[in-house]
Amino acid sequence: MTDWTKHLETLGNVLVYGFGDEVLEGFIPAYFEKISQDDCLDYIENDKDLLANVPDKYWGKLRRLVRLSDIEITAEEVIRHLRKNRPDVLSIIINHAKGRAWLNKQVDNCRQKLGLK
Repeated sequence: MTDWTKHLETLGNVLVYGFGDEVLEGFIPAYFEKISQDDCLDYIENDKDLLANVPDKYWGKLRRLVRLSDIEITAEEVIRHLRKNRPDVLSIIINHAKGRAWLNKQVDNCRQKLGLK
């Protein structure tokens, strides 16, 4: 079983038991847990997609999970999470001239791929 399969299986179980909103809302912030400040700077400066490594087949599964949930994924939610858990990465985003626009784009792309837009 791949890491993505395990992750989606966990998401499915969480949704069934009523905690899905929190998990899906944490989908983007979870990616920030894995990147360094240098990585974040590279993503911003080169306009890289934070979620580019998520295989297309999993977006379909995530969209089905989203239909079972009433979630709201916003840049403000991501910022709140980063302020609490990754202030080092948040400082890169808010202090870079293109940082906030890049973050908004990441959230918009995720929302679109999840069918929330």
